[in-house]
Amino acid sequence: MTGMREVSMPELTDEQRRVHRAGEALHRDGASPAGALDLLAAIVEDRTWERMCDAKGVSFAGRFRDFVEARKPFGLGFDPDQLPKVLGLRHPHEAVPKVAYRIAAMRDQVKTLLLSEIPIASSRGGDRRSDYLQNSATVLKRETADHILSRLKSSAPEMAARVISGELTANAAAHQLGWRRPRIVVSSPERVAEALRRTMDPDDIKRLAAILGGDE
Repeated sequence: MTGMREVSMPELTDEQRRVHRAGEALHRDGASPAGALDLLAAIVEDRTWERMCDAKGVSFAGRFRDFVEARKPFGLGFDPDQLPKVLGLRHPHEAVPKVAYRIAAMRDQVKTLLLSEIPIASSRGGDRRSDYLQNSATVLKRETADHILSRLKSSAPEMAARVISGELTANAAAHQLGWRRPRIVVSSPERVAEALRRTMDPDDIKRLAAILGGDE
């Protein structure tokens, strides 16, 4: 009778164990976000992710989105576009100043890492895409903040840097450049009037009032 051969998995490194635990915490249904947020903070603080390599042995340095998406234990095995939703969850001990500072710093750093890797929009026509889009199969839709940032990197690099740093939102930048027109939700007269005052100059408001009053 032939005995069954026992096959052991390769030993994980300490860093792979940490990354694996973080990935598990991100996927754990109904769990407190404390574990995921604490582990993410640790991974970002000491830049563990930069010392990790993918399944082919290629370093993740400069490829944070790929690290987030890579299967465990090489990466977090998580959708990078969904990561901001997890970051938006409140840590149960965030009322403690030390914890609040640490988690806030982690959120800012992760946001910067994700945004900084958004590809520059191609200025050429046709179906050409950046290597990043081809490799990750990421589709940037016209109305998304990622698409706006991609265009900013190509057309207004200084403004793109302000968006990445958190000084300006992608939507605000699009409004400033005229890429998006302000949208007004028709609700109560008071709220519509307030919105119009923010987006129209006094002369246009007077003309609008005349039109609405039937004077024009």
